[in-house]
Amino acid sequence: PFFRNKTLINPKSKTKARLKKVMNEFYTLRQKKIGNHPDFNRLVMIHHFHAVMVAWQEMAFYFNLHIYDPTMDRRLVEFCLSVPDHFFKDSENDRLLIRKAMKGILPDEVRWNKSRGLQASDVPIRVKGIYEEMICLVEEFESSMLINEYLDIVKLKKILSDLEFMSTKPEYHKYLTLFFRGISVGFFIEKNNKK
Repeated sequence: PFFRNKTLINPKSKTKARLKKVMNEFYTLRQKKIGNHPDFNRLVMIHHFHAVMVAWQEMAFYFNLHIYDPTMDRRLVEFCLSVPDHFFKDSENDRLLIRKAMKGILPDEVRWNKSRGLQASDVPIRVKGIYEEMICLVEEFESSMLINEYLDIVKLKKILSDLEFMSTKPEYHKYLTLFFRGISVGFFIEKNNKK
């Protein structure tokens, strides 16, 4: 499908080739240096969650809110990092620590269930409520020469029009993620252009 390209960088932008080269160099170097390190996946996961929490808190500050996430408690993170991997997963199962801790508390069919929940499952409803605002925002981005230089606005508009009719399709969340990444980049360019 149309999403496979996974990028909203303007294909005519000179930046695209540079970014691709830098990312390839980074991933090659990362793989050589730490790709096989046993703690690599844990460190990447923690870094990812830390980056997400920083972004959420930055957004919350705008509304004078504070976000507290118990999974980011330093003591909990230190504990999780100190537990050897075999307590977390084996060749067939993951989440072993919590599955075993819940023995006698949760029924076995719940405790050993391997299906994953859908994060932010209410997003289609929320997006529907602000769809007109999203159209205006993309049109605003379209009128900016600087944003057009970096973002593929045609693709951004296509994703937005597709989103209106695909909220029940499995790839909806992938499209939505791509769309909001594009919006974030547009805001970033806009904000930094004003400085």
